[in-house]
Amino acid sequence: MTESQKMLEILHENKRRVREENLNKKKESKIDTILSYIVLFGGATIFSLGIMTLISVIENLPL
Repeated sequence: MTESQKMLEILHENKRRVREENLNKKKESKIDTILSYIVLFGGATIFSLGIMTLISVIENLPL
């Protein structure tokens, strides 16, 4: 093999490796995004239920 062929082979191997790493990062970031949306939705739901409960308790207080 000539030196230029070796260099091209090394470059090709590096591109393939970087491409695989980027795909793995995309998958991980999608999972993290979905989990953060689920946590945010759960927190917002609990907060709104707490506010509604507080309002109903205040409305039912004897004056």
